Amino acid sequence: MEEVSILNTIDHPYICNYYETYDDTKFIYLVMEYIPGVTVMKKVTNAKKYGEKQAAKYMHQLFEAIAHCHHQKIVHRDIKPDNIMVNEDDDVRLIDFGLALATN
Repeated sequence: MEEVSILNTIDHPYICNYYETYDDTKFIYLVMEYIPGVTVMKKVTNAKKYGEKQAAKYMHQLFEAIAHCHHQKIVHRDIKPDNIMVNEDDDVRLIDFGLALATN
């Protein structure tokens, strides 16, 4: 439920959107934004040529998302290439806030 609480406070263009939660006796289901695309890891490893300009764009967007989290006093704690998606518009989306922590 900590993840749900954190996701409710974050709204940023480079962070995956959270919509709703459903639960039953066994599971909790989080309804999140569908991001058609691939992870940064797959994007980089599948690219025949990967330039500094493209890397700078992704890093700038990622740093904006992280700065927003930190401004909201949220620490992601699991930033890695597999938790950064690249959508069809070639923009990043930070995902997986399961280990995130809200600080005071």
